[in-house]
Parts: sequence; C-alpha cells; structure tokens
Amino acid sequence: MPKRKPKAQTTYFEKHSKLLANVVKSYRESTSSFNLFATSDFAAFNSIENGITKHPLRYYQMDALYMLDYLLKCNDSRPEKKDLLEIVDEEKHIKAPFLGYEMATGSGKTMLMGASIYFLNEKFGIDNFLIITPASTDIYQKTIRNFQLGNFDSIWADDTPFTFNLITGDNYTQNLFFDSNKDANIFIFNISKFGANATNTELTWESAIWQDEKGNNISIKQFLKDKKLIIITDEAHHAQTRVASKIIRNFHPSAVLEYTATAIENEKSLDKKNQTIIYKYDIRRFLEDGHGKLVRAVALATGNKSKKADVSSNEKFKLVTLFLIHLLKKEAILLDPKSKNLKPIAFVKVKNDTGYTQKIFDYIKNDLADDLESINIIIEKIKAQDLEITSLLIELYKGKYQDKIDMLREDVRKAASTAIFYHGQSSKETEKKFLNIRKNEVEIIVYMQRLDEGIDLPNIYSMAVINDTETDFKTSVKQIIGRGIRLNKDKREFDDEKNSFKANAEKLHIICDQGKNFEEVIVAIQQEFGLNNKYLSFDKIRTPVINKSKPDLLTGKYIPHIKADLKAKQDVNLISLITNVQGITSKFVEDNCLEGENDTVKRFLKYRPDQFFVEVDIFSDKKVYHKQIKEEGGEPTTLQITDKELKKIYGLVQKTLPCLPDTETSKKAFKDYIDTFNQIGLQYYKLDDADEKLALKLFVDAFSFYYRNKIEKDYFVLDFRQLNEEESWSLKKEFHDYELRIPEDQVGNNVRLKAMDKQKIIELIEAQYNFYGYEKSIYDYEKFDSYTEYKLAQYADEILKKVAKEKKPFWIRNQRNIFFSYGSKRYFPDFIMFKDDMIYVIETKGEVFSDTKKNALLKKLDEVPGEGGIKGFKGILVFSSQMEEMGTDVVEWDKFIKESEETLIRQQSQDQLISEPNEEDKFIKYIPVYSPDKAYRKFIKLQKTPKPEGWLALKNNNSKLPETVFATQAKGQALSPSYPHNAWVILIHSKDFDEATGKLALVYSLVIEDEYGGNCTIRKVEIEETKAKGKLFGEKRVMLCALNSENKPIVIDNITSNDELEIVGLEYVLQN
Repeated sequence: MPKRKPKAQTTYFEKHSKLLANVVKSYRESTSSFNLFATSDFAAFNSIENGITKHPLRYYQMDALYMLDYLLKCNDSRPEKKDLLEIVDEEKHIKAPFLGYEMATGSGKTMLMGASIYFLNEKFGIDNFLIITPASTDIYQKTIRNFQLGNFDSIWADDTPFTFNLITGDNYTQNLFFDSNKDANIFIFNISKFGANATNTELTWESAIWQDEKGNNISIKQFLKDKKLIIITDEAHHAQTRVASKIIRNFHPSAVLEYTATAIENEKSLDKKNQTIIYKYDIRRFLEDGHGKLVRAVALATGNKSKKADVSSNEKFKLVTLFLIHLLKKEAILLDPKSKNLKPIAFVKVKNDTGYTQKIFDYIKNDLADDLESINIIIEKIKAQDLEITSLLIELYKGKYQDKIDMLREDVRKAASTAIFYHGQSSKETEKKFLNIRKNEVEIIVYMQRLDEGIDLPNIYSMAVINDTETDFKTSVKQIIGRGIRLNKDKREFDDEKNSFKANAEKLHIICDQGKNFEEVIVAIQQEFGLNNKYLSFDKIRTPVINKSKPDLLTGKYIPHIKADLKAKQDVNLISLITNVQGITSKFVEDNCLEGENDTVKRFLKYRPDQFFVEVDIFSDKKVYHKQIKEEGGEPTTLQITDKELKKIYGLVQKTLPCLPDTETSKKAFKDYIDTFNQIGLQYYKLDDADEKLALKLFVDAFSFYYRNKIEKDYFVLDFRQLNEEESWSLKKEFHDYELRIPEDQVGNNVRLKAMDKQKIIELIEAQYNFYGYEKSIYDYEKFDSYTEYKLAQYADEILKKVAKEKKPFWIRNQRNIFFSYGSKRYFPDFIMFKDDMIYVIETKGEVFSDTKKNALLKKLDEVPGEGGIKGFKGILVFSSQMEEMGTDVVEWDKFIKESEETLIRQQSQDQLISEPNEEDKFIKYIPVYSPDKAYRKFIKLQKTPKPEGWLALKNNNSKLPETVFATQAKGQALSPSYPHNAWVILIHSKDFDEATGKLALVYSLVIEDEYGGNCTIRKVEIEETKAKGKLFGEKRVMLCALNSENKPIVIDNITSNDELEIVGLEYVLQN
C-alpha cells in the first residue's frame, strides 16, 4: 500500500486564529476614543498612537500591540500562552514566550519594533532591549540608522518623549556616555557578534562601562544576561537555526519578539525551529489597505540570447524600456504634491554573475544612450501597441521630447551617468553613494543579491530583471515586489485617478522577458500572495469606450448638499467644563480606582506591580486584588504626583484635544486636578523602586485618555448648516458621458449574468472589473468597491424593473461625483436611486466601519422636502449583513427599507446607551448592559468590579424587574431570525442546568470559541446524560444549538461537573 502523506502540522496561528481575532476586536472596542467605559488598563495605548514614532501608528500596528499586551498578561496555563513558551534556562527550567509577527515588507515592522519597546517600557517597566539582526551588514547598519534620533531614517518622532541609550556592536567596548536616568537601553548587535568564533562580547573591557550589581566590570554578554531582557529579532526567519536559537536562549530573556516578512511555520527540517506567529499582516492586506504601490509587469518578447560574453539584444531592449519608464516616472512624480520632491530610482537586478553584471553596468554607463538601433526598435514597438504604459510613453516622447530622439537620448545619458554597481565587494565610494542615495544624484542601481533584504526605499518605481532563467523569474519578481512597493506617503490616492500620468506616481513597473510561461508565472504569484489584477498584473490591450449616461432620466433631478460642523452644545460652556474640578476628578476616581481593603473609599489606582506575567483577573475582586499583591510583598504607597506629571498630562491633552484653549485658566484647572488627586491620596502597591515610576506613567496615560474623551463627549454636537438651493447637486450636470479605456475582454461582456460563486465575483471587483449591461443604471459600465455594493446594484436593477417605465426609475453608482460635507471632510455616499418619485441616497457598509456622524448626515436627508417631480428624499444605510441574509431573493422595497432601518437602530443602539439613569428608573425604564464576559464575571465569579457598558432603555415597561435582569448583544447569525446580529437579548441570571435545558442561555466554558469572545456563547441548551461503564458518576454531553439551522451546534463532551460548563443567564421575555 502506498504510504499516507503525513498530516500537515497545525501552526500556532491556525490553532488560535479565532481567539486572537476576538482579542483584537475586544481591544479595539476598549481603546476606542468613544468608549468612556475603557479602564486605565488600556490607557497606555492613548499616548503611543501619535507622538512617539515618526509617523502615527496604523491600525494593524496597534492591533499587533494589543496582541502583545494580551499575551504577556495572559496566564501561562492558558492554551494560547502555553503554546508560546519555550525553555530558555535548562538549569532552572525557566520558560519565556516567543511571539512572532509576520508582516509585509514596507508595512512598518521596524517602527512597530520601536513602538513595542516604548510600550513595554511604559507599561511593564522593562528597561533593556537587545535587537539581534542577521549577519548581513546592510540590515545591521540600517537598523542602527532606524533607531538613532534625528536622522532621515529614524523611526522616532523628532520630539519623542521617549529617551534611551543606544549601544551597538561597534561601540560597546568604548567608554560611552551612558545616562542611567534615561527610560531604556537599546542594544543593536549583529548575530555574528555572539557566535562560536566571536569572543569580544565574552571579554571584560576596562574601557567599557558594564558592571554587575557590586560594581565589578563584566562582559556585555554577562551584563545583558543578568538583566530583565527582551530580545527582538529582525528578519527573524534567519534566527530559527539551532545555532541562532541557542545564542538567543543563552541570554535567558523574559520574552522574544520575532519580526519577519517570510515566517517559518511548517518547517519539517530538524535544523530549523518553527515560529509561533501571533499576528499576520500580509502583502495582500498591505496593498488592499492602500499602503503600497500597485505593481505592473511589462514583458518584452524574448529574442535570441547571445553568449554571456556579450549583452544580448533582448537585455538591451529591456534596459532601454527601463530607462524610458524611468523618465516617465520622473514626470509622473511631479504631479503628486506629496511626492514631487522625491527622486525616482530604477533598479537593475542581475542574476549572480559578477562578470556579466559588470558588462550590463558598462553598457548602461557607456553605450546605452548611443545605442540608436535599440532605442529606435523600442520606440517603434511601443507605437505599435495600445497598452496604458505604451500610450503614456508615446505621449511623453511626443510631448516633452517633441518626437526628437536626440532630446530623449540626452536625458537617458544623464540618468545613465549616475549609475552605480552595488554588490558584495563594492568600493567604499559606492557604499557611501548608496547610503546617501536619497540626497545624491544616483538614479540607476545595478545590483546582484546585495539588496534581497533590508532595503527601505520608497524611491523605487521601476526595476528590470536581467539574465534570469524561467525558473528563477518567479523568485525575482517576488523579491522585487517586496523591495519596491513602499510608498513615501501613508496611502495611495490615485486608484480612481483619470489622469494616467498622475496615477503612475503610485505604480511600480517590472520589466522582464515575456517567455512562454510569463502569464502563468504572474498568475501563480497572484495566487501565492492572494493578489488580484488590481494589485499585480501585466497590461492588456485597452479599448477606448464612451460610458454614456442617460440625461433624459436625470433632467430636473437634484440632491441637496448636506453640510454639518462640529459645534459646541447649546448652554454648555467649555470653561465651565474644564473648571469643574470636582466633577472631573471624582468621575476619574470612580472609573479608575479600587476600594481599600477594609473600606469602600476608592483610592487604589488599578496598577499591577511587577506585572509582566500577571493574569488580568487580578482586578476582578478587591479582596483578591489586595490579598494577592500583599502576599507578594506589596506595600500600600501614596502616589506623589508632581509638576513633571502635570506637564506631561497637559501636553498630551493639548495634542489630542484641539478645543482646549492653551490659557492660564486651563493650566490652573489642570493644576487643581493634580492638587485634588494629591489631597485624595491616590495609592498603589509597591514591590520595588521601579513601581513608583510605572504607577506614575499609568496615571498620566489613564487621566489623559479619560479627560480627552469626557470633554469631547460633553462639549461637542453635530450642527447642520442651512440648506442652500444653489449648492444642490444637479444629477444631470454631475453624471455625464466620459471615456473609459478598458481591456478588450470587458467590452460588452455580460459576465455578471453568468453563474459565478461569491469568491469569483469578489476577485473581479478587486481587479476593478467594468461590469456591463445593467438595465436601470444610467451608465453602461459600473465598477464596485465591495461585494456588498455589487449585491446592492443587482438588487436595485431587479427592483426597478418592476416599476412602470413612465415613472423613469434609475440608479447610479456614485463614483465620487457628489458628496456631503462634514467640517473640512467629504463624505461620498455609494448609490443614488430614483423610485416612485422619491430619491434615495444609499450607503453600504460593513458594521465595523459604521460612522455615526456620517450616518447622521445621511439621515438628515429625510427632513428635506421635495420639489417639482421629486416627492422627497430618504437616506438609507445598508449593512453587509442585511445583503448576506437576503441572498438572491428580491424582497419588496418597503420591506428592504424597514430591514435597513432596523439594522441601523440595532447598530446605533450601543451608542445610545446612557451611562447612569436615575435610581428610581433602574430596572423599570432601563436595564444594565453587560458583555457576555462581564456577565460571567459578575454573576458567576461574583466579582464586584464589572460595570455595565451602559443602560438600555425599555419601551412600555412599567413594572419593577428583578435586579438580575440584563441585556447583551447577539453576535453573528446563529440566533437569527429571532435575534439578528447586534440585536439586544434580554436575560435573567440563573445557574440552574435543569431550568436551562431546551432554552436559550448565555453559557460559559473554557472550550467555547465563538464570536462573543471570553469563552462565552448564547445558544439553545440541549443536554444528554450517559453513564459510562465502570464509572461511578455519569457524564453529560451538551449540545449548544443555533436557532439558525445553517450554523453547526457547539458540542461539549465528557462533562462530569457543573464547573466545566456554567449557565450565566436565560432568555427573559418582558411582559407588555
């Protein structure tokens, strides 16, 4: 019999991905600027997003920090933490977590390293960080430049408040100026400094400053080994060998953070260790989020290749094409205000052959500009093809160069004269030129191998692949994508730009051989990276078509331009809010402090001494909190808040709260806050001297976070401007004919009428496919940004076919033609529909992206009266969940509107919770809202600290309800149609298994992983009890069943006690 293939090992990320996703979701909600219920435990994130690193952290970098915080605090016995632990000290059997991050090249791994260092120092009091780079000198030197302050490559903000000593593998033996008052020490070493043949790091250097606690000189290696140390590995896939792994473990680190773009997760070789990846941000998400350049491959038909003794005509053609595209990029950059001062650079990648690469370099430097034959051939070739890039090159040639080849050759010569040949044995002069490439004259780099890792240049706009075999081509293109897609700004802005020249300021072009398998290779790379034609493709011949509108339908139709501003609430005085010292300080203490051990006075700051591996539940109950910390030797200590902390708080709030006047009144108010806190005598538990610093940092972050949110919530309201008829949008004027240039295979192609699965449609949408043939659209061709938009267009076309033709119904996909205004921002709704004399403005959204301010702009339309042939206007918000539930059904329009309004109400209801109703209204007009996890901790663990998320208003209830009644929100579709996603479920606390059988219940068990998080779910409980042979007690099999038959039940076997699965609450039906 043939041997079975061994089953692929389940990676850490695969095993825990659902839980990790829920962790990120929970942190996002808890750290939201709109969440006034966030505790001081999350306040450290308030200061890190802006002002620490050179650029504000992006959402995925914050997500990575959330994951770091969660897993470091997580108890070692939990599966998600246990699977990260590895032995780092065999003698003492000490373990440490290894936390891996796989993030696309260009996505800001190094900036995340810096942010992680700041965060670990700020929240956990870690002072010493060792960054280990691979053996590559380029990566090592780049990392040093990244962590130095004040240079162009630095990841730090110029005015970052974070201070540190920077020690490298080049200066550690010297008598450094070492400031012990700085926040942290950052060590950057090449891994070869600690290898078997490296002895210097083992030596005690008299000139160095490394000493033990008794003042004796020791080696740098021993110094680091004695400290509470975090190790960070860059390009961490290199650090998984047995040798590298041994080096890292020898330091006995408290934790190891591993950063790479190419993780090793399923390696079967005994020579390499698999990484435990806790967070992934791949190149697909990087490009979809708009943070990288779009990639286009330009393939030249392969000619006869000559011997390596000469540069073949085919390679010459590619180099000429590269130079033409390079000149095009220089013009395109000038059209982008954010990039016009950037110098585009072209790279030539040659397969490893120093002699042949030198010939390529010599040809570029000495002969290319004079190679009239090759230049003329390429110009004739581009004239004969109608591709986007060839059209632009011809436009450039005829425009800037006036169809004169000598003018073109002069610019080619200038660029070629700047070329350098960069390789392992480059001269010092070449090395210096490369290091200063952003500022000097170099425009062309010929290289081999040297730049395969560690390059950090947003200047790369074109690259040519030379001397590659068909086998090597795929690897080369993948490496080029990783090296060249960085942008010099946060996001692409020209995806929908009609000026193709301008759009090329955000594209990377790869020039290569067409070869017989060219298209297959591009498709294979697309599939490997999860990319579609929008992000990586080769140009196809495009045909100009006029996308005609239907002006007769649009005559007399208009939409009012809704405008709004953030405005101070009426009768609310900002100075009065600021100077309400008692109100501000008392609310902060209420939310952020715990009661004393033997009294009910809140004064203990929610601070964990030496908290690096302490479980989060230390705050669950005040008795547990005080007892655990005292048992560890913690002493109650009064927090002394000084002018230093006052200045930090004031500076942080000034940065994040623009409405706060920088006046003596404001400064006095802040001083009064601090004086009040000192009078209260805030306390914390102290284990060692580091705790004072950490507790003060926690207070600064927590109060700054709380203060900004409180003032914004209490002071601002959305203020709508008076409508002006002259500013209304005329649909006939805004939606007119325009030219499209689309691939030949899309012209008149009714592909949407063919049976396709959802994934195929999504691929077409992401590739910006032009869908043709909608009967009720005003245009022939339509493009969409999401599957929800596509589904809505399908539905709109079908529903309008039912309307009488004389009513002239239509729909429009708004491609940024009209907008509503919110302060200085613009909001572009997705669709416009005219049906039965009503104009509907429709926005489609995934629920996580719902914006209450934009929703308010949309709903303001309902108040605008119609005129002429328009009865009125209505704004509709359609969530993706509604379109998913509808499937292929064409529901009646009135029902569709009702469902969208109900979904919106459910979505917004969380925002409409009130924080604290009158006591006499509690459990009559309002009931508390708890997340499932908080409900479990309150009712089962009997913790006193879980506070309601808010209070939900009840309709038509006049009787007093039991004080164990509460509400929570349904998640997902398991309870639909009774409880759709985000619908409120009212429950009453009960622990009774028998009572729960056959009923809807909130259930907790360690084995549950569901959309609710916290090991909770809401399902119908079915219980089977069996008596196993040879066992005294029976076993229970619990089926947690969904109300929606499409969702599989959660099955929990072998339950022998009620502790393994606990009932938190049962469905409670209000009596009208």
